[in-house]
Amino acid sequence: MSDVLPECTAGFHDVRLSVELVKTELKTHEKVIDKLTEGIEKIQEVNTNLLRMLAIHEEKHEVHDKINDDMDDDMKALHLRITTESHITEEKFTRLETEIYARIDSLKKDIMMLVPIKEEDVKSSRNVGDVLKEIDRWKYMIVTAFVVVAWIVEHVNLSMLAKLFSGN
Repeated sequence: MSDVLPECTAGFHDVRLSVELVKTELKTHEKVIDKLTEGIEKIQEVNTNLLRMLAIHEEKHEVHDKINDDMDDDMKALHLRITTESHITEEKFTRLETEIYARIDSLKKDIMMLVPIKEEDVKSSRNVGDVLKEIDRWKYMIVTAFVVVAWIVEHVNLSMLAKLFSGN
């Protein structure tokens, strides 16, 4: 029996050693599992923070879209207003031009009636043509002057010009 006992003791010792090794490995595995658990918790925390950030970003994006839509509406309204004002101004210029042409034509007729035409002038159509060309030249200069004055009145701040020229 004494021969068997040392063998059992040696086997028992091997079993004890194996149990101790398993305990050590178990502690190591527990540490790894704890680290994995901590990692998972941190990932969950990061995920929660990312979800919050995405929600905030989505909210900001929606606000930005609303502001863009409002700006588009404002720009469309402004474009419509500018177009309307442009048409009104163009209409005014057209009426003014028509009125000026009518007055110039009337003046031309009055001048032709008042200016005594000599017989030699009648024979020379060149002189009459020169007079008409001169009248036309004056007509275009007057129309241009009226258009420039109308544009200035329409687009320039006259009170600002008055202050500028008065020196105040």
